[in-house]
Amino acid sequence: MTATTTATPPETLFGRMLDLDSHLQAPPAVLGETLGEQFAEIGRMFDAHLTAAGHQPEADSGPLPPTVENVWNVKGSRAPGAHDPAERLATLDVMGVDRQLIFPMVLACIAAWGPEEQNLTAMRRYNDYVGEWAAVDRRRLRPSGVLNTGDPAVATGEAKRAIDRGVPAFT
Repeated sequence: MTATTTATPPETLFGRMLDLDSHLQAPPAVLGETLGEQFAEIGRMFDAHLTAAGHQPEADSGPLPPTVENVWNVKGSRAPGAHDPAERLATLDVMGVDRQLIFPMVLACIAAWGPEEQNLTAMRRYNDYVGEWAAVDRRRLRPSGVLNTGDPAVATGEAKRAIDRGVPAFT
C-alpha cells in the first residue's frame, strides 16, 4: 500500500498565513523617543560599528516600501514595515500574511532587563510604545512586550498594566 500526499497550492494560503517570528526594528532616532536618549546613543554606536565594517548604516536610510522582492530579503530597520505600523500592514499584505507575532528588538530587551531604575523605565516605555503601535490593527499586529523579572511583583504588575494597554504577549 502506498501513501499519497496532496500538497496544498501556495496561492490557497495567501492571506491566511500567520507569521510567528518577526521583530520590531526601530532606528536610533525612534529609540530615543521610545526608550530614552541613552539607548538612542547605543543605537548610533551600533550603526557606527556597522559602517566601520563596511555596511550601510541603518540610521541614514529609512525603511524600503514593500515589494514582492524585498519583503523576504531585507532585514533590520531598513526592512519594509520595520517600525511603522501602517507600513507593516502593507508589508503583511504583500507577503500574504494575515497576522503577525512581533518580538522586540534585542536592544529593547537589553534596556529593560537590567537592575537599575532606568531599566524599569525602559521596560514601561517600550510596553507603552508597542501597545500604541499595535492600536492601528490589534487583530493583525500582535506585539510582544518586555518584562524585567528581577522582582516578580514588578513583573506581574507590569504585565497587568501592559495587557490593559493592548500588549498580548511578553518576552
